[in-house]
Amino acid sequence: MYARAIKRDVLECPVIAVKSPNHPAVYPEFLVQELLHLSTEPGNLVLDSFIGSGTTAVVAKRMGRHYIGFEINPQYCDLAQKRVAETPVQPNLLEFFLYDMRRKMEPHLKVFKDRSVLVFEDGSEVEFWEGQPTSDAKQRLDRMRQRLKEGWLDELFNRLPASVEKVESDDFTRAIIEQIVSSITSEVGRAVAGLTVLQRVVQSLAPEHLEVSMHAFLQVLEDRKLLSGYLLPLCQMRTANKKHRNVADIEIVSQDDPAVVLEAWNAKYGKPYLMDELYELGDKLQDRMLEVVGFVTECQPDLREDIRKHLEELREFTEVDIRIFSLWEWIEFYLERTNQQHAREEIATNWVIVYIESLCQRRRDRTP
Repeated sequence: MYARAIKRDVLECPVIAVKSPNHPAVYPEFLVQELLHLSTEPGNLVLDSFIGSGTTAVVAKRMGRHYIGFEINPQYCDLAQKRVAETPVQPNLLEFFLYDMRRKMEPHLKVFKDRSVLVFEDGSEVEFWEGQPTSDAKQRLDRMRQRLKEGWLDELFNRLPASVEKVESDDFTRAIIEQIVSSITSEVGRAVAGLTVLQRVVQSLAPEHLEVSMHAFLQVLEDRKLLSGYLLPLCQMRTANKKHRNVADIEIVSQDDPAVVLEAWNAKYGKPYLMDELYELGDKLQDRMLEVVGFVTECQPDLREDIRKHLEELREFTEVDIRIFSLWEWIEFYLERTNQQHAREEIATNWVIVYIESLCQRRRDRTP
């Protein structure tokens, strides 16, 4: 309650025989006053869903609070309105002053549409900006909402075949089915299955294949034996499974030990400001030593001062090269890293071929 410590759990109220010919159970105003003082501030809204003769509203008005009350008995409702009308507004100016001083002296958080501001006791402030989607991402979301509103899912289910094809099963098939059922019914399995369905819906309604594009580019480099390790098959659910301590959607691991991640990249579509992702990355990098890890956006990333500062802190703390690139900056990074600037056109041609083959599921061993 506004960070105000409540030091007691029993309110001591003088025993006053409050008798009214119009209501059988009028409780003391002192009790309401204590409760409002503990749980509200001047200008707050107080709700009493069984307001009776209006004691709560009377005290709230006197203390400078707004109020709403419900009452099923018309006579009690009339009585409450009469009592409120006869009650003058007498806000406690000292309470207003103390409230203002508490706001100035106690740490508190100001929440805005695009950021949050943490105010410390000395009045200093720290801003935390919220990542805003790009205009393309907003349009993509609007398209998905409209298609779902028009009944896209219903149409999809209606197009499914009504009959079920029966196939003979052997021990191997039954073992595979049991593994699938076991994985889906586990806690992690349910989460991954739900995320997979959600992502398939998103990709069907508004295709966006940044991860596939990045992975295809790295496949080309791997085919040319230019990577420092082995490129794991693409899995967009990889980071959702913390059990296996994955770092990112796209990972290059050691040839000798696949558990050792050398390079890791996460694709971020429509979100140029990545402060939340940096905080999450810091947790994943505990006790992990990678050569390079980072995020790639389809647009120009938002590298304002707080992002750059946190990047430097993470690099120093983890001793890992952490980067944030646009897609084209990322490509240039790898061309320079592998000394392949001279082969730009050949790599670009192969990249397009691998990308299309991946989308057409001609590379299921590498892009399942």
